[in-house]
Amino acid sequence: MDRVQNLNVVEICPGNNDRKQFDANQLHDLAMSIQANGLAQPITVRPAKDGEHRWEVVAGERRFRAISQVLKHETIPALVRELSDEEASAIMLVENTGRADLNPIEQSNAFQTRVDL
Repeated sequence: MDRVQNLNVVEICPGNNDRKQFDANQLHDLAMSIQANGLAQPITVRPAKDGEHRWEVVAGERRFRAISQVLKHETIPALVRELSDEEASAIMLVENTGRADLNPIEQSNAFQTRVDL
């Protein structure tokens, strides 16, 4: 099922992201970059389990928020994957620690969550 497709943003919900705080200025800057240069990398989603949405963000929540909330686009390119909770969690951790920094509490909570699993 791994394929990139344009998904309706209203069908997508954030996953259980380690990142809880999203700086409005940084989201705006990201949105302006996407508007000027396009989206360099699609977000990654998996089928949602919440019963309300069709898809859950695994990687790219900042991109998702910039496109859906700041730019108000109706669709977003997304890599659709079948992932277990453990696989999604591992991808999310790599994404968050490799990009814009988590604050120290978020990073600590992220690692503790993996230890608990």
